[in-house]
Amino acid sequence: MHPRSLGSPDFANDDGSADAGLVAALAAYGEDAGRLPQVLAALHTARVLTPVVATSLASGAGSGDGGAAVAVPLLEGEDGRRALPVFTSVAAMAAWDAQARPVPVRGRVAAAVARAEGAEVLVLDIAGPTPCVLDDLDLEALIDGRYAG
Repeated sequence: MHPRSLGSPDFANDDGSADAGLVAALAAYGEDAGRLPQVLAALHTARVLTPVVATSLASGAGSGDGGAAVAVPLLEGEDGRRALPVFTSVAAMAAWDAQARPVPVRGRVAAAVARAEGAEVLVLDIAGPTPCVLDDLDLEALIDGRYAG
């Protein structure tokens, strides 16, 4: 069996810390929601962590024992919209789910993953310190590169 890596070589030396520019943009957003464009600009190129979680496979008739797989979790908001959680750091992800495993991606890629998984929103650092919800228009702007500094 050969080892596999879900991470990109772009992040070979990543220590799991948050991107300083994204943290600063989120702090500004926490003080003034009108600063969301700064978050989007920082997120476009920042590395974020998309979680994967273990899931069990149900065994079908005659298929033997069930197994395990990993999946990108989608959350459902109070308004019924599906959301992909992403995180600025390993610590922020662990505050949400200590069992989740991080997959590093650029923010614009996280927006595309959200779309591909059927999510209407992206939730950045859902467990804090400064949660930020990006809606459908924000996702499109990230994917299209409209916030590429």
